[in-house]
Amino acid sequence: MTRRKWKETIEGADASAAGSQRTTFAHVYCVPAADSPGRFAEVAASADGAFTFLNLPPGVYRVLAFQHSQPSLEFRNPEVMRAYETSGPVVHLTSGGKEHVTVPLTSKAE
Repeated sequence: MTRRKWKETIEGADASAAGSQRTTFAHVYCVPAADSPGRFAEVAASADGAFTFLNLPPGVYRVLAFQHSQPSLEFRNPEVMRAYETSGPVVHLTSGGKEHVTVPLTSKAE
């Protein structure tokens, strides 16, 4: 059995970092849509707000950024995720695709 090596990538920036001298990093989440074969992923944005999700499977994702870690984010619960429908961009990642997004920092669920 051979595991597929994903090459799909989402890159972006946390919109709140533009021109700031902040020392805290944003926690950025790649949340697969309920009917998408994608997988949940988390990365920390750098001090300048840049982040990269590497090796994601193709799918539809919502990208969310928070100032604080969200270890209890119920990303599999459609009711909970409805609260974030306007909080981050939706990305349609295709096979071999690379997408660039700008993500607003959200204060929900902190």
